[in-house]
Amino acid sequence: MFASVLTDGPGSGTIGVRWRFAGRLVSEETKDVSYRDHAATEFHIQNSSGFPPGDYTVEILVDGKSFATRSLRVDK
Repeated sequence: MFASVLTDGPGSGTIGVRWRFAGRLVSEETKDVSYRDHAATEFHIQNSSGFPPGDYTVEILVDGKSFATRSLRVDK
């Protein structure tokens, strides 16, 4: 699964994501970023045996503060 965080214009800070499955944290990652213009920061998780069906969420954090949450669903 992939998530991209789009930023508008120059700036720096820490962008992070929290991946959850059925409400439980399964992965968390942060990246220190510094941009001169518009940019995209990519995050992903993988599972060599495939993702179990169900509801997932990815929470985006900027400098440690929750910024947005998106829901995903994996079907059989």
